[in-house]
Amino acid sequence: MEDMTYYMIQTNLRNIKNNIDYLLSVDPVKLDELLKNGHDWANDHITSSNDDIDEVYSFIKNNINSDEESNGPFIKTFESYITSK
Repeated sequence: MEDMTYYMIQTNLRNIKNNIDYLLSVDPVKLDELLKNGHDWANDHITSSNDDIDEVYSFIKNNINSDEESNGPFIKTFESYITSK
């Protein structure tokens, strides 16, 4: 994978996933209390990051051939099975 030009996207996606897994494991009440104490910036960062990830996700999803004949690294989603012929 290191000979790929954009191999860092995989590393960054794994880091994002690990960070999200941790943040989702935090007690929501404690998290809410922490953020209420003048930390609105955290919500702003999550919102803007979500927008950025949504844009990349949509671009990749719409530009990768996901039909059954594809041998690419992407897995056909459950949604695509439902909407296919």
